[in-house]
Amino acid sequence: TGGLDAAQSDWRGQLDSLTINGTGIGRWALARPAALRVGTAGAELQRSCLQDEIAVSTAKPARACVAGSWSAESGSRLTLDLQSFGLARWLPEVSGDLNGELAGALAPDGALTASGQVDVSAGELGVAGGQASQPLRHGGGTLDIRIGPEGLVAELDFEPLQDGRLRGDLALPQLNRLPATDLQPLTGRIRAQLPDLGGLQGWVPQLEAVVGRLDSDFTLAGDLRQPEVTGELILTGGAAEVPAAGLRLQDIQLRLHDDPARPGQ
Repeated sequence: TGGLDAAQSDWRGQLDSLTINGTGIGRWALARPAALRVGTAGAELQRSCLQDEIAVSTAKPARACVAGSWSAESGSRLTLDLQSFGLARWLPEVSGDLNGELAGALAPDGALTASGQVDVSAGELGVAGGQASQPLRHGGGTLDIRIGPEGLVAELDFEPLQDGRLRGDLALPQLNRLPATDLQPLTGRIRAQLPDLGGLQGWVPQLEAVVGRLDSDFTLAGDLRQPEVTGELILTGGAAEVPAAGLRLQDIQLRLHDDPARPGQ
């Protein structure tokens, strides 16, 4: 609802209602009306939040919020945040909440800046074993993203399994404006130490009876079109079942490493 402000050549009003209903995400509705302005010189949507209608009576119902603005003089700004989004929506055997926020700006000349963080709280993995589901803990983790004159820098620190850790970093030094240049060089590193893969089936429901240890250390180089990956992955004592495919894998020993004569292969 709203009306035209002739003096400002703007339409001013508010977003009164919005409902989204979909398989896998549930039913979401606008928590409260949000002011909206649209004109020839700019536009603005004040903070607008969708709230999970099913969990609205809980202490911390899931929310997804957005706010943004645009003007010919100052460019565009956007903020996004996600609150108390349960991982069980996608992975029924995994508990923990996803929370995140992102703020970005695009200048009239195309310069891009942004900063954001996504957090996964610690929780449990339901792993079938014997007659019951055996809960294992995961430590959650954090993903940090920054975009500025130095380009994009992302850092990941995650504990997906009990007594395991996954860490990674990525840099795209030329990704600092839009439209992006065709050539996007990259650097990075991914390290994993997972001494007990027993909880992996919580993250990959198609797997059962998973055991083994995984260690890896990879370095990233090249560019987005032709990335180069060097390093090593070692899997020892591995076993798993894939009931949907009728597969039972046992005594898996795997060692992968790059060929110095053919970098990235």
